[in-house]
Amino acid sequence: MANRFSLDGVSTLDATTILKKINDVMAQTTGYIVQSTAALTLAEADVLDGASSAQVLASKAVVADANGKINLYRAGSAAASASGLLMGVGTTAAPATTADADKKFIEIRTKSTATSGDSRNIWLRHDIGGAGGSGECARFITDLTAAAATARGAQISLQPDDTGYVTGLGVGVDGQLLFGDAALGAGGTYAVNNAEIYSGGSSTDVAACTKLSVFRAVNGGDATGAATVDLKANFLEVTGFTAAADTTKTVSSVSLAELPTGTIGLRVDVGGTAYRLPLVLESEWN
Repeated sequence: MANRFSLDGVSTLDATTILKKINDVMAQTTGYIVQSTAALTLAEADVLDGASSAQVLASKAVVADANGKINLYRAGSAAASASGLLMGVGTTAAPATTADADKKFIEIRTKSTATSGDSRNIWLRHDIGGAGGSGECARFITDLTAAAATARGAQISLQPDDTGYVTGLGVGVDGQLLFGDAALGAGGTYAVNNAEIYSGGSSTDVAACTKLSVFRAVNGGDATGAATVDLKANFLEVTGFTAAADTTKTVSSVSLAELPTGTIGLRVDVGGTAYRLPLVLESEWN
């Protein structure tokens, strides 16, 4: 005989009938799972309960919206990203904020112990495939909205020491203009590095600047260590260009008149040969 249960005010039913009636009710209730082979614990069910499409909530599952986008913001802390297609947080008017010192909004630390090949923390590639389109693979803006102490648009470092170093090329920032193996299709202005001071309008006035420069070269850190760098470092190294008596080339070799007293020279390496780039006092520039 099937197991039977007595319910107050209800006639006695067997277990199979009770389960069928429960399923019938759940099938008529929008949003409930009628049958599933998955075994969910209470903790797993809790991370689903209250989860919101495209929004990150504390201790809740992250669910992309209908377009596959996730907004990385906590409720009440920032607006949803208006322009991020795949992922985003905040707007100019309502960004993600913090008042805690020494915090990072995103931190990714990785390490590779591979003994061959290349490894990368992040690989970004953006193809501009529409005629007349413009853009960048990445853009960084640090907006100063208060009197800050020190600020940078971006800081990129290479950190060698006595046990970690390179036997080939090691650079802090590597900018490359890569031309394909074909004739360029049309004109344009190209440069490996473009350094620009941009003035926002006719009221721009930089008179309050203590110093202002397009390029700034600093030999910093410990004074004793910096002294060894001063003996070794070139201000500029030029490779792949040949110095010759031809004024049409990038690097030209010509005879100069005697330089005025007070002239100093910046050491430049051109193809393994040391040169000095003369700097003449402004008062002598006539």
